[in-house]
Amino acid sequence: MSAVELVPGVPTLDAERVEHDDRPAVGTWWWVRANKKTDDDECDLGRKWLGCIIEIGSNYVELQGVRFHKRVSIDDLHAKCEPCPEYQTFIDTKLDEHRGNVRQLMGEIKRVCAQLGVPMHQALAEAESGAQALAVTSGVADAKAYGEALALAKKETLPELFKLVKEQHEHLATWMKAELIPAKAELERAKGVTKIIESKIHTVELYAGLQEKLVQVKEGEAAPVDTKVHLLQRRCYMDEECLARYEAGGMDFKDIEAFDKWISRDENMTRILPHERCIVAFRVRRNDKRYGGDTDTLANFIKFWSYNEHNKQTFLYIRNGRQLWRMSTSLSFGAELFPRREDSDLLADGRLYRSTHSNPVQFISGRCYDSKVITYHEERARLARELWEWKRQGKPEGQWIMPGDERSTWSSVDGKSIKGRRYGRPDDYPSADHENYVLVTPEDIYHDDAMREAKEEAAEHNRIAVIIQGLLDRSTCLHPHPPWKLWTPEGFERAIELVYDASLVIAPGEALDWEAYRAQLNKSLRPGAVTIGQREAWRAEMEETHGSERSYDWPAHVGRGPKHIDIVGDVRGGKLRYDFMRERRRAKWVPADRPGYIKRSYPDIPVHWWCSKEAVAEYVTCIDAYTPGDFHLFFDDVRTRGLYLEWAPILLAAEDYHHERRTAPSTPTNDEEVASGDDE
Repeated sequence: MSAVELVPGVPTLDAERVEHDDRPAVGTWWWVRANKKTDDDECDLGRKWLGCIIEIGSNYVELQGVRFHKRVSIDDLHAKCEPCPEYQTFIDTKLDEHRGNVRQLMGEIKRVCAQLGVPMHQALAEAESGAQALAVTSGVADAKAYGEALALAKKETLPELFKLVKEQHEHLATWMKAELIPAKAELERAKGVTKIIESKIHTVELYAGLQEKLVQVKEGEAAPVDTKVHLLQRRCYMDEECLARYEAGGMDFKDIEAFDKWISRDENMTRILPHERCIVAFRVRRNDKRYGGDTDTLANFIKFWSYNEHNKQTFLYIRNGRQLWRMSTSLSFGAELFPRREDSDLLADGRLYRSTHSNPVQFISGRCYDSKVITYHEERARLARELWEWKRQGKPEGQWIMPGDERSTWSSVDGKSIKGRRYGRPDDYPSADHENYVLVTPEDIYHDDAMREAKEEAAEHNRIAVIIQGLLDRSTCLHPHPPWKLWTPEGFERAIELVYDASLVIAPGEALDWEAYRAQLNKSLRPGAVTIGQREAWRAEMEETHGSERSYDWPAHVGRGPKHIDIVGDVRGGKLRYDFMRERRRAKWVPADRPGYIKRSYPDIPVHWWCSKEAVAEYVTCIDAYTPGDFHLFFDDVRTRGLYLEWAPILLAAEDYHHERRTAPSTPTNDEEVASGDDE
């Protein structure tokens, strides 16, 4: 089966459009004109280095030397290079030259050692006894001068000779690799054939479903026979959609069946899979989860790595009417199942630009290049406005105001926040990144690479279409349906509807800042206000003061602490007072049932605790000021949804409180149950 084109087609490589009677062959050697900074060791015949042709493209050849490589246009090959039939003689000459240099240097080392009366093996290994040196010293007239000569040889002469020997050995090893260059080139050509075979095998595996598992999550009536399959572009994340187990750091791969039950509910299934027939990609988590234990130990590190690898697995949820299926696969899809419309230039025959200052070469679409140009001119205009305003205000060296500039910083003057506060002369300059890219034309020596990358990207996205064709032909999850053939444009048009929902999740403006939102809520802190987070603040202070080892004994010493959701007793200087109970340790004697008798009683003792101003800013949130539904401000914005572990425990508890599922008592008592989510 031919590849299914889920994305626009890519021009095929035209390998015959350049014709030469003397077209070079892979494995032949050439003299290549050297650059000014080329190492002399590889150069000969007037600043040229020896290179072997390792690849031939439609309009270029790739030459590899023992140190350097260069890509040359076929049209310019004979102008910049010349054949070298005597390459083996040149290589042998270089090998003999470096072998001779090594022998000469080793002889010099031996001579220096002999003059000083030190055996050569002693100079190399710093061994032997001192008898030889003592014997030589006794026959020397000037023992002091002899000692200085030994010190000089040890500090300078011998280390320098050893360094030269090492360099010659490196040159020798480098030139010994020259004969392997043609063999490696042939191996790479063979790998190209292997890749083609592997690609075909991979396509068959995708179509046959050899690497996947299909499970029916929900039964029901199928969609009408001619209903299109809507393929949603955006990849979703299970833990963010259902906010499951947020108290424990979010769900992981072991909670898949629980997620199946959640998404099977009608309100959840129709929200996430809104079409009668549609496919949505899911990953368990966006970010890694920290499991218990320190990753410094090997066992915990393996657990951390292995579990998070499972969390990165991709699942495809398939809706067919009222039916719901889950397909697990070993494939790893990107954040988008198919490319965005604005990125289609890279996968079609539109403009392509390549980088000129990066290795390997990078390619961008014409639309992306135009965006870089626009950004550059906008930055220049912004800088011009700032310079004009700075000069208009008298070129101040300190602070000055740039009104209405969103890039400027906020500052406080006389207790008021002022936007546009800047410092000194504007010294930034816009980056002309677009100047580092050039247009890729058919004559460009990197044209083949650009087309190859576009084809690979298209094939990467087309995997999902192969999977869908396999599901249509061999599975019942999308039955009944017409005999669709997705590898034809007409069949693909009748069967598949691409839903570009990735752009719909982009929210306008800046993402809402969680700490700023919480600070706004805390402006309503007052006596009688209902708050959350004070228990974490209390535990942190108790652990610092009394240690966590005897936390079981806290109720008798420092009290039970405030509840998960509690009432502020008083406010003083930014501090909050919370009232709770402490267990009585000494008995209180009270009248017994019989007249004239007393008995022991252990009623709880009311205590209070003041939460510091710093702890309030870090932990406490006033949920009295929370407006029901405010959690959507963070949940609906994809930029903050991934940070749900910060806001979900607070906002969802506040949501429950305002729906009377979590109610704070008017008077604290010692026997009230802690709200769900508490750690006691």
